[in-house]
Amino acid sequence: MRERCLHAYVSLPMIHVRDFEFNRRYIDVVESLGVYVISKWVAVSPAESKLAPGEVFRRDILGVLSCDILIADVTFPSHGVGMELMCAYALGRRIIVTYRRGTRISYMILGLPTVTFIEYEDLEDLRSKMKKILQG
Repeated sequence: MRERCLHAYVSLPMIHVRDFEFNRRYIDVVESLGVYVISKWVAVSPAESKLAPGEVFRRDILGVLSCDILIADVTFPSHGVGMELMCAYALGRRIIVTYRRGTRISYMILGLPTVTFIEYEDLEDLRSKMKKILQG
């Protein structure tokens, strides 16, 4: 019997993002490791989605509820990413937090128990480190 692939909720800042190329490339990194990304909408500007705030909240919470793992990048502060991290923690989901080398991280996030942290130089470095964690 074939094992179901890991379903990840990828949490990335969206509101203050001017160029979603990083978000698209980040999702590509996760998918290249054989992980199904539930939250592909993080690669599209919220203005393009035309969802009301309440619809966004419901969509995101349902995404976190249905994931096996939450993978969040906290290089840039985001209220939404913080809320999704807390939701995943409260639900007992596995969590990976990533950030670019040199980033100052909130102590609230650093203090989350059972979280795996990945500090990376670039997306290829992130891919290599994430592969060891997910497949190792």
